[in-house]
Amino acid sequence: MTASIGFSAYQSQISLYASKQNNGYSSIADSLTGYADITDTVDISAQSIASYSSMWVSNQLFGAAETVNGQYKTLDQIGSEFMDGLDSFSSLANSLFASAGINLNNSITLQADGLGNLQQVNESNPQSAEIENVVSTNNVMTSRFMIVAALGSIQHAAETDPEFVSDYNSDPAATMEKYEETLKQYMLGFQMTLSRGGVSYDYGDPIYGNSGNSSGSGSSSTATTKTTGITEVVA
Repeated sequence: MTASIGFSAYQSQISLYASKQNNGYSSIADSLTGYADITDTVDISAQSIASYSSMWVSNQLFGAAETVNGQYKTLDQIGSEFMDGLDSFSSLANSLFASAGINLNNSITLQADGLGNLQQVNESNPQSAEIENVVSTNNVMTSRFMIVAALGSIQHAAETDPEFVSDYNSDPAATMEKYEETLKQYMLGFQMTLSRGGVSYDYGDPIYGNSGNSSGSGSSSTATTKTTGITEVVA
């Protein structure tokens, strides 16, 4: 049997399945497949997964903007958490790649798709297969990346759109809803590049599925290099 589900029910289902994972994180496709295996009540057709994944990305975005008490963070708080997240993720990724014998003299560019999967998009790297194995098997890494990408999407809007800043400072909840689709574009277009010299980021075309193909109207932003400690940032 299949059933149509709303956002609240969807969140409950994801939480139910994710709670069964060792680290509490699973991609949208894995979550729905797992839930269907348990209950046999969810339609996991391609169309359904696309619909649910849109809600999943929204959940990541709004979660990044809210505190544990359900209040909205200030843009300064979001910017600070974003920078801390870049450094934290870089340390985690570098450790995992080093343990797998991956040479960071060759840069590694990572991007998440609309199904919650982390991908290595710099296919010219000679260790692409090894990199893919690391990013596809480490859910903690993927979860951390999604948090940074969500924070980065809000930070990017704040840096490029004065109206967003004005609206957010006045009414953050309404602003997140107003700019939701734009923020999704930024989040799914967020790219992080790791190298021996540090970590940088940029915004390219979103990846909506897990095939590695880009689509949509997202475009690469104009790069402005910033340096914070050992972290080189491209915004």
